[in-house]
Amino acid sequence: AARRYSAVATSTPPPATAPSWSTATFARTYANPRTRTEPRYGITFVSESAFGRAQGGRYYHHGLGARMDFAFGENVVVGLFAGYLNLDVGASRASNLLFFAQLEDRLQFVSTGRARFPLRLAFGYVPFNGPFLRFSGGLRFPVGGPFELGFDLLAPTFWWIPGDRRVTYDVGAELTYRFGPAR
Repeated sequence: AARRYSAVATSTPPPATAPSWSTATFARTYANPRTRTEPRYGITFVSESAFGRAQGGRYYHHGLGARMDFAFGENVVVGLFAGYLNLDVGASRASNLLFFAQLEDRLQFVSTGRARFPLRLAFGYVPFNGPFLRFSGGLRFPVGGPFELGFDLLAPTFWWIPGDRRVTYDVGAELTYRFGPAR
């Protein structure tokens, strides 16, 4: 045992070698720990209330629908919406449809937080009425598994109707189910 100990103690260590550099090694070593591996697709169910004024009176519209989302990268999402509108048309209510395309950029202010703040721009059309333009900002956060809950807290919306333009201030709630390959 003494011979083995003295042989190990007197041996010289192997020479140091420089680490080999490659993009794969760099990515493994310095990868962003916040990089998400969320699914690329989502289907979102939306309920939205719109409040407005016209000719001295107030009116209220309500919409229900679904949106198909496609994520580009971590924070940019494009969506297509189709839904039902219950419109206040003065003395009665009317039904119509709403179709729009939406571009969304999700902001995240705290690096460890799970909440995101989506900023959205939507262009659409209401048959027999006209174009639709909407800006919105809100809050989104995961609620477990592939589900996310979202709220539109500030959403000015512009409606072009025959012979007039209207502005509403919308609030909405949505539930998203994410699926598909990870981005």
